[in-house]
Amino acid sequence: MKKSNLLIFFLLTIVFSACTLEREEYEKLDENQFYKNEKDCKAAMANLYNFLGGAHGGWVNGVRVGGFIFSEMITDIMDCYWNWNVLHDHTYTPTWATDYANQDEFDIFAISRDLTICRGTMLRIQNADISETIKNKYVAEARLIHAYIALHLYKFIGPVPIVPDDDILNPAEVKYYERPTDAEFVQMIKDDVIAAMPYLPDPQEQDKSSEWGKMNTGIARMVMLKLCMMEKDWKNARKYAQEIIDMGCYKLEDDYMSIFAVANRRNAEEIYGVPRDASVSSQGNTWHANSLPNLFPTGNVQVVKWGGYCIQWGFVHSFDKRDKRLKGIVSEFRGLDGILYNENNPGAPLRKGAVALKYDIDPGQVGSGSNHDIIIYRYADVLLSMAEILNELDGPTQKALYYFNMIRPRTGLPDMELPASKEAFRDSIFIERGHEFYCEGHRYSDMVRMGKYVDWMKKTNPTVNPSMIRMPIADKYIIEYQGKLVQNPGY
Repeated sequence: MKKSNLLIFFLLTIVFSACTLEREEYEKLDENQFYKNEKDCKAAMANLYNFLGGAHGGWVNGVRVGGFIFSEMITDIMDCYWNWNVLHDHTYTPTWATDYANQDEFDIFAISRDLTICRGTMLRIQNADISETIKNKYVAEARLIHAYIALHLYKFIGPVPIVPDDDILNPAEVKYYERPTDAEFVQMIKDDVIAAMPYLPDPQEQDKSSEWGKMNTGIARMVMLKLCMMEKDWKNARKYAQEIIDMGCYKLEDDYMSIFAVANRRNAEEIYGVPRDASVSSQGNTWHANSLPNLFPTGNVQVVKWGGYCIQWGFVHSFDKRDKRLKGIVSEFRGLDGILYNENNPGAPLRKGAVALKYDIDPGQVGSGSNHDIIIYRYADVLLSMAEILNELDGPTQKALYYFNMIRPRTGLPDMELPASKEAFRDSIFIERGHEFYCEGHRYSDMVRMGKYVDWMKKTNPTVNPSMIRMPIADKYIIEYQGKLVQNPGY
């Protein structure tokens, strides 16, 4: 690929991905004009943030098909009424990205191109003629977005090839690169976050109305915490969990359901949420459009309901009936047709599971998108992570139990007593995390980390290859890379 062609592609990506209000500012760009001033750099950053919050929330954070939903659909929490049995049954293969109508959304490896664009943006901003303060801030944000996307790719498919800086800045021809090792890829993510941290704002310094969802030190520490948990690097995981606690700007909401109320957006429990604005085309939160049955009464007749997602009945049964978190799961409702639907009389709306309500109904919603931000990271996650970390380091202790029980008051359940063993405590944490974070995109990581995923795969598909912990890379890339791209085990 010629250098000019690659740059044109890069500029077009920015023009067509940047938010609507800014797009007209950049339609006349050419390679001699771009990255010459702060306005250009701001446009480039708008493009990177679009990777995290495009239509339906983008791939990484999306509430349609993508990393957010994959995590729940391939585990014990969610199921789907559409033709996505490949996820629940663990029958995906290296051809699955081209076997289904949603092939672009099922194509995980394609997201690796976003890493190259992130890195290219960072390198070009470094050479821009803007103030050092603004430059450092934008570069830090680009680094953290790069790390965040890399973390999600690593979670699902492992390391992806990384294009060297010289080839990003001076692309003379198409080149293919091998996958780095797990250790090398993990170190790249760490290096990104560590380099970004000194130049990122603290959450308290950001305006919630205009800067919500922008990278900050709280999100950076959460990325490091999640990475360390994935790697079972318990000592460093404790370090980052403690740093988040010590920031003092996050706290638990007293009412669990208020976390997901549109009137309580951007509350003190949220560490990272993807901002949604239903007044902008394709920028609303489409959770309810995807999850609510057509016959479900919303009180707002303007809400579009496609009836795709549901909560598996087995998961619903795992709750204590006193648990107030069950309010986000509707197991019985009287439909718009007057029929009472429940597990014993499921009809079409509940035949696979309960209604995945999660968020309250936005009274102002018109169409498929609401104004609920997509919640990604919460303070409750830090507290339960700390309980898990301390248990893995020292076994069941009163301090670990303290962090576990911090989230209990709002559930309506009594405090848990100290389990007798590390294994018993780990199992309790696993159950609690499911009940606390259902439909929030964390279950797959939890299952893998706690050694539950292979058993779950075998339960849904007895013939599954137990090596298929990571998802496959589409065959088309294996062929295109001419032997340099190695497929994941089990495929």
